[in-house]
Amino acid sequence: MIRQTHATPLLVIAVLVLCCAPSCTRKKKDDFSILKKTPAATPSLVWQEQVDGPGRSARAAYLRALTLEGQKRYRAADDLLESLNGKYPLLNDFVLYRQATIAKRTPDEGRVMRRLKKLLEQFPRSPLAPAAAYELARSALRANEKEAALRYFEETRKAFPDSPQATGALYYLAELAGPSDAKKSAALLREYLKRAPSGTFALDAAKGLCALPGGVATTSDRKLAGLACYHARDYARALPLLEKAVDRDTWYPLALCRMRTGAGSSAAQTFGQGLRMGGEEEDIHQAMRYLAAMSGLPKRAAWEEMGRRYPAYGDFALYNRTLPLTAAAALPLFNKILAGWPKGSYAPEASWNIIWAHVRAGRLDVAYKLGFDHLSSYPTSRSAPAVLFWMAKILERKSQPSDAAKLYGRVVKEYGDSYYAFRARGRLAQIEDGADDPRWTPAVSDRHYPSRWSPPPPLKLAEIAQRYGPSLAEVMALGSWKDARSALEGRDDPLMEAYIKENEEIFDEALVLLRDRAAAEMKEPASDVPAWQLLYPMPHCGKVKARAGQFGVDPFLVQAIAREESYFNRKARSSADAMGLMQLLPGTGRDAARWISLQKFTPDMLFNADINIALGSRYLKSVLDFSGGAALFAVASYNAGPGAVQRWRSSLPTDDLDVFVECIPYDQTRDYVKKVFRSWYNYTRIYAAPS
Repeated sequence: MIRQTHATPLLVIAVLVLCCAPSCTRKKKDDFSILKKTPAATPSLVWQEQVDGPGRSARAAYLRALTLEGQKRYRAADDLLESLNGKYPLLNDFVLYRQATIAKRTPDEGRVMRRLKKLLEQFPRSPLAPAAAYELARSALRANEKEAALRYFEETRKAFPDSPQATGALYYLAELAGPSDAKKSAALLREYLKRAPSGTFALDAAKGLCALPGGVATTSDRKLAGLACYHARDYARALPLLEKAVDRDTWYPLALCRMRTGAGSSAAQTFGQGLRMGGEEEDIHQAMRYLAAMSGLPKRAAWEEMGRRYPAYGDFALYNRTLPLTAAAALPLFNKILAGWPKGSYAPEASWNIIWAHVRAGRLDVAYKLGFDHLSSYPTSRSAPAVLFWMAKILERKSQPSDAAKLYGRVVKEYGDSYYAFRARGRLAQIEDGADDPRWTPAVSDRHYPSRWSPPPPLKLAEIAQRYGPSLAEVMALGSWKDARSALEGRDDPLMEAYIKENEEIFDEALVLLRDRAAAEMKEPASDVPAWQLLYPMPHCGKVKARAGQFGVDPFLVQAIAREESYFNRKARSSADAMGLMQLLPGTGRDAARWISLQKFTPDMLFNADINIALGSRYLKSVLDFSGGAALFAVASYNAGPGAVQRWRSSLPTDDLDVFVECIPYDQTRDYVKKVFRSWYNYTRIYAAPS
């Protein structure tokens, strides 16, 4: 009894103490702010390639942590990173971000937020700061801490207004505002769609905008939502929106939506209306192609009709009428293009074709004079190197070799990486050195071809550290390319971006980036200029060298074909069902597999790089043998088929193979031959060491 009377009050007191202790039952208010933090004073960091014992240990531990993370051994990876926390000055911010990433996968949202807050407190100027702020907000949202998430997304927008993360924050803020604040939500969704019409959340943003009261009340709102649905290929949803927002920007997507949803006649009507409105040249030309195909008329009559209906684009219609014609038959049409649209997109090509028609007809003096006019009017056109090269050939035909050599020299100097520079060097070798013009005969020994290759950095690592900061140099030295992308984010540097992509083996994107943004500023190809190696990379070179040696073909030619066929995308698949690096059709692959005794061939094997290179090299050997060892005819056969090339060899001049190339009837094959030999030429100049 005594024990009972003493126990009851103690229990009551304990309960009261627990109930009255706010520190135990109430969550501490989160007053963290991305905006109010200022960087602590930190010593200036200097990147060094060679580091002392602790530095080497830190590098080794970080790399080991990345390996463990890749193996999904998250606890072990986090333990290693924790041991580096605050002890890896060059990458302390990266260590914290990696820990947050691992915690997200565990998942442990509390730990995610603690690591990201620490990163933002200690390293507010880190290249990772925009991503850290954004991920902090997303983590709070996943943890159902909506008030904190709302604040973090707002602060991400304010702190990093031009970042991709600020754009993403717009979508989340709209979601948090929801229907209860429809006006704010709609405004945020509109802003998101303006900034990212084909972004990650664009379709959801468009759906959300449509669901809000008055969300798509205006034409501009319907246009935003409709274009987002169109880019996401949700044509049925885009259609009613775009139908009520027709202008110069939307008529082409609207017509395609109608086509994709089975309303062909309405699509044709929309294409016609759009052509009268005007718009982007690419849209106009594609619309005319569709209309010509939908007309039901023979091609010639269809393009004549296009020219009559839409005279403003008559040059495009005339150009399409020239495509099936011989040079002589097309000459009047090219003259019309040049006379009627001298500043149009097709004027340079028309001018070149007029010159070529005169060359073929033997009117060399006329062609030569027109060549000067072309170079004066269209000096930067795609056809300028062809014109200059053929002006030099004309002088050779007129027995003026020294004058011809001067023009060939100009081709090499002014258009150094072009197909015509390749041919000009061959002619110069014969004129100036008395050597045989090597023409299209690959003669490079495979001992000049590298067995190993890795993308060269555009700058030395010390220069990268000085220009971009020590963090980027450090992660590049480690080979952590995902981190390198993060460190480079926000900088407009296509060359460095392409270098990172090639190290990630995303060669097709890297080559497009270099082609579109950097190649125009690059001078003549050279082995000691990293940019040229990046533009003409050597992935899979060990496999190429082995297979080319096995089948007796030039490895540089194999490399050039793979570059032009797929930009080294192992998973590439064409509309004609050509597959893999060297773009082999399943039937061709099956034949080549039989020739090399590859058992149980299936088309999906063509996505395997080694198998594709083996079968592509073997097929190249077969077309070389069929062509009597003539690489020019073999490359043309690789594209058009041996039968077509055999017919051309019977009907086209072969005494001057420069003429043969220009006379190839298939536009695609003619361009293909020039592209492959341009690549072959540049590969040999960049990589083939002298004997």
